[in-house]
This record gives sequence, C-alpha cells and structure tokens, in this order.
Amino acid sequence: RRSSSPLDETGHPSLLIASRDGHVGLAALLLDRGADVSPMLSQASRQVALLANILKRLLDDGPPNKLTKFHALKPPKISIEAYLERIETYADCSPSCFVVSLIYIDRLCQGSLMSLSALNIHRVLITAICVASKFLDDSYYSNGFYSQLGGISLEELNNLEVEFLYGLNFMLYVSTNEYQRYCSGMNP
Repeated sequence: RRSSSPLDETGHPSLLIASRDGHVGLAALLLDRGADVSPMLSQASRQVALLANILKRLLDDGPPNKLTKFHALKPPKISIEAYLERIETYADCSPSCFVVSLIYIDRLCQGSLMSLSALNIHRVLITAICVASKFLDDSYYSNGFYSQLGGISLEELNNLEVEFLYGLNFMLYVSTNEYQRYCSGMNP
C-alpha cells in the first residue's frame, strides 16, 4: 500500500491501495517489475504482451464476487494474449489504446468492485479497446467490426459498451500523469 489518500489527483479512487475486497489495484501490480516478457519488435506488440501478462496475473480464480453483463457462461478457448494479438492485428488502433484500455479496466474494477476472471476478461477487453479507440483515435472501426473481431454479437457489444461507460461514470479522460504512470509501470 503506497498511498494514504483514497483519491488520486484526478479525483478517482487511488490505484495504489488495496480495494475493500482485498484485491490489489493494477498500479500496485505494475510496480512489481518481475514480469517475464520477451523483447518484441513493435511497440504495440510489446504493449500487447505486457498487457496480457498483467491481465493474466489479475484474474481471480474463485467464484465471481459480482455477476455482470460481462460474464460469459464458459471461458472462451482463445488465450488473453492471442485475443489481444488478434485485436492488435485487425483493429488498427493506436498503441496508446492498449494503455488507456488498461486504465479504463482498472477504473471499472475499482469503481464497481468487479473482479476480472476467465469468464469476463475477453468481453471487458474488447469493450475497453473499442471505447478507447473511439475516444483517442481520429479514425476507428464501427461496433459491428469490433463485435465480429471479439466474437460477440453487435447487440451484445452495444449493451456492454453502455454498461462499461456507466461503470466508468463516463470519465474517459486520462491525464498525462496517469498515462505516464501506467506506461512506466508496464515497462519492466
């Protein structure tokens, strides 16, 4: 626990302390630089590998503490890393979308006390990247494209996007300091 204040400089819950249910926020995990990730050729590929590694470490193996619209009946067969690589290959979103999606996921989990699991991580990811792309990039694909890419129906992605935005309280802005904190935490 590195922060004595429950709110950071932007007024969001501090990511440097444990949540009420004992789960540690992403920033605390990011400070642990022991990730074993092989060097990658492109910045985006490297971010994808790091993001997959971080998310795998955050998955809760126990029963969900709270069922949400993001929960599937059974986990998808595709790994988190392969899923992210697929998104990186076809979505054409900027590398910063992956960092911002991580920030959004952390905000969502801290705000709703939802834990990430094999049953919800894929849906949370495709939704976070879709929202981040729309917020950051000048040119982005439609929800129809993202739903096909993510392996879910358009209606489901639309519903997940609304749930995601309300879960974030529509707070999509990421300060430069917050972005840099996550970037520096992602670099082993």
